[in-house]
Amino acid sequence: MKKFFLMMIAMFALSSTCLAATPVRVSDYNLNDFFHTYNNVAVNVTKNNWAFGEFPMEAIKSGIYDSYLAACGPYGHGVAVGLFANKQGHISKITLSFNGSDKTTCECSAGVFVNVLATLRMSLQEIGNLIQELESKKRYAHYFCSATNRYIVVEVSEDRAHDLINIRITATVN
Repeated sequence: MKKFFLMMIAMFALSSTCLAATPVRVSDYNLNDFFHTYNNVAVNVTKNNWAFGEFPMEAIKSGIYDSYLAACGPYGHGVAVGLFANKQGHISKITLSFNGSDKTTCECSAGVFVNVLATLRMSLQEIGNLIQELESKKRYAHYFCSATNRYIVVEVSEDRAHDLINIRITATVN
């Protein structure tokens, strides 16, 4: 019974801090700027060459977001990148989806993930700390990005039936 109450207190404390955070756009870039900055980071900064092969194609227009899809990585082992732009044109959230049972795809997804974080202007130290937090918690992590004055939030989910891993990247401020 004591464990139950401790768990309830922990859940309440965690949910109250999450409710205190205000969701904001993850990037000040519009789609075109994000595309070019990401490719520059991939080729010239992190030098892992997991650049977008083509400009993201429009997938869905809705009342809240316009969504775009792009791919990174070698044929048959790529990462699907979803970019969601708000009505002002800024990137509000980013998703990465990939096959979790393919070693080449997993390596590519790690490179794409680092490129995205660097494009969001996180420093190498901030990226390392976020990844360390994500490794310890497995499903959720957030870390403050000093360049943009916002928390970058990463959530990981799995669809084990299809060996699909999804990473959702958003941002909050307090």
